[in-house]
Amino acid sequence: SPVKIRTKHYQSTVKSIYYARGTPCTQLSHPAVFIKNVSMTRSTIQQYSTAWPMFQGGPARTGYTPYLGPSDQSGTVGWRFETDDPVTSPPAVADGTVYVGSKDGNLYAVDAADGTKQWQFQTGWGISSGPAVADGTVYVGGIDYLHAVDARHGTRNWQFEIDSRLGSSPAATDGTVYVGDKNTLYAVDTTGGTCRWQFEIGDPVSSPPAVANGTVYVGGYDHNLYALDAIDGSQRWQFETGSWIDPSPAIRDGTVYVMSADHYLYAVDATDGSQRWQFEIDNLVLSSPAVANDTVYIGSHDHHLYAVDATDGSQRWQFETGENISSSPAVADATVYVGSHDGNLYAIDANDGRKLWQVEIGQPVKSSPAVVDETVYIGSPDHHVYAVI
Repeated sequence: SPVKIRTKHYQSTVKSIYYARGTPCTQLSHPAVFIKNVSMTRSTIQQYSTAWPMFQGGPARTGYTPYLGPSDQSGTVGWRFETDDPVTSPPAVADGTVYVGSKDGNLYAVDAADGTKQWQFQTGWGISSGPAVADGTVYVGGIDYLHAVDARHGTRNWQFEIDSRLGSSPAATDGTVYVGDKNTLYAVDTTGGTCRWQFEIGDPVSSPPAVANGTVYVGGYDHNLYALDAIDGSQRWQFETGSWIDPSPAIRDGTVYVMSADHYLYAVDATDGSQRWQFEIDNLVLSSPAVANDTVYIGSHDHHLYAVDATDGSQRWQFETGENISSSPAVADATVYVGSHDGNLYAIDANDGRKLWQVEIGQPVKSSPAVVDETVYIGSPDHHVYAVI
């Protein structure tokens, strides 16, 4: 139930370029269960500017919106919504509704203005990945299934069988949902939940896929970043790092930014997979990068948020929190928002790394923020979703 507080009106190589086609989806015995037909319309780029419909704000995973977040002097909890278990799922926001998963197995739809519950949908397993919203449907992972849920009513449209519990946050765009599981990336048709193609990596795919300019970019535990044709799943190139890749890639201005467990943040040419630069962070990084204002922002388990020049990989500044950062930063206009395991949500000046404010959540913040309409939405292990204004 909502609690109303305040409302507001090592050096890496590029392997040879391959053109192996993604395989047909025949691996599973029951790839899709069709519930009802849903009319779909093409997504527009504008919706990613006025909402935050999936993890890191859109399919390119830039973590950026040009719209304002809370004011520099703000940082007050407007409302909080209680679930039955911890919330590490990053919220999605669309059409005045916050969609978020909980470890209690439910996907919740909550009014963005006042935190009242609109509906809940039980997936059968705790949810840690972020939902994706497109054309009136919410896509969310559960145990053994990707679920498509009607955004207004909370009823299931269809479900698609996968090989393990989904930890990868889906990307939904242009009539297709892209999502990874135990060892495969799937492209699923949004209309009826049928599989368009699958690409087998052979190792876990927990990295949320990113999609831009007809290409899907995804990291794997086999140490590689893959670029795949979004239509047929054919491989365009792969880029090898020194360890596994868990965070999502981010694509902006023809460059893919991706973090590997080898402690390097890489900038890779989106067209041919050649390396442009690398930046070392001498600790574990589970945070996905955000890219805005010619800068890459990323958190680390060394307690710091780093700002790195997107052009040459030089460090611009770093900001220290009291604990690990696994939350992926979000940038709204000229402010960076990020959670820390020290229990705080921080607002940081994007230009100079100066702290603007912090809000104490009280428990380690592992969820990643969504910023819409001058409000930051974020989950907490204390079972709540917070709206900060």
